[in-house]
Amino acid sequence: MPAPSGKPCVFVAPGVALLLAACGFSFEAPDALVDRRVLAMSAEPPELVTDGVLPATATVSALVADPAGNPAAEYAWSLCVPGIGGIGNVAAGGAIDPDTGRCVPGDATSVAAGAAPLDAMAAQIPLPPGLALAAGAVSGHNQAISLHVQTQLRVASPGGDLFAIKRIVVSPPVPAGRLANRNPRLRDLLLDGTPWDPAVPRPLAAGACEASDRENVADPRNPGRLASVCSHRIEPAFDPAEAEPFRVQTFDGQVEEHVERLTFNWFTDRGTLTQPSSAQPLPTGPQQTDPLATRWREPPGLTGLVRVWVVVRDGRGGESWQRREIDLH
Repeated sequence: MPAPSGKPCVFVAPGVALLLAACGFSFEAPDALVDRRVLAMSAEPPELVTDGVLPATATVSALVADPAGNPAAEYAWSLCVPGIGGIGNVAAGGAIDPDTGRCVPGDATSVAAGAAPLDAMAAQIPLPPGLALAAGAVSGHNQAISLHVQTQLRVASPGGDLFAIKRIVVSPPVPAGRLANRNPRLRDLLLDGTPWDPAVPRPLAAGACEASDRENVADPRNPGRLASVCSHRIEPAFDPAEAEPFRVQTFDGQVEEHVERLTFNWFTDRGTLTQPSSAQPLPTGPQQTDPLATRWREPPGLTGLVRVWVVVRDGRGGESWQRREIDLH
């Protein structure tokens, strides 16, 4: 295992970067939660299209998971507004540390701090009026350049503070007819083909499945040996319209039409998943048999409450999530 370097480690996903206190890792799979983690950040709205007017605030929420079951933690929200090109900083506080990707502490604007339940990490983020004026200036030159507010969350953790970043995008109405991005939403999750109630843990009898649903996994009780366990199919259910069409203006002024491709990142605090991510199939090229789903494999010899999370992202900064529970007995 690498020794901690003393410098933060940055994990970047579309629209969000997660920064850990230091680079000391074990080699668990990224979907297996063994300690407190920030799994995702969501802004509502994720993008604002304007030629000079903005709302006063936007809401940013964090998905913080803790397999130890700790209900709350200390937190601090802050923001900065980095400059772009010849526009310069549009509000006090804009410097970004090139090594960490975070706002320079002396330049960051504090928004809120205190203690809160892990499932209620959210803040109203003020949107500087100067940002709307800058977007209007960009629009006046027919430039498809987006600005952003960088929001940061610090969450206290036994292993060292966790940091996460979310950008609220501010774009000019270029090309004509451009619509602001919105967060994709799941209608439901299906467990073994049936709707999975978000309010009630799904009861499952450990080891009770057909032979075709059994898999061999590493047995932590007997190092070097395998155990036969049941696996269960998990699939996201959503309206295909959640993958939005959008328009992009290229540097030479041409307009391109695109459609989002939704991706799904899966996490669990017990057992294992066959794949940590899945995605809508590409319109061309080789097709997977079951591209959207993953399978959750029971932990050998263990029972109790299991939590599963899925984060859906659109590749443009829009994201949302859902959590489900299993009562394995």
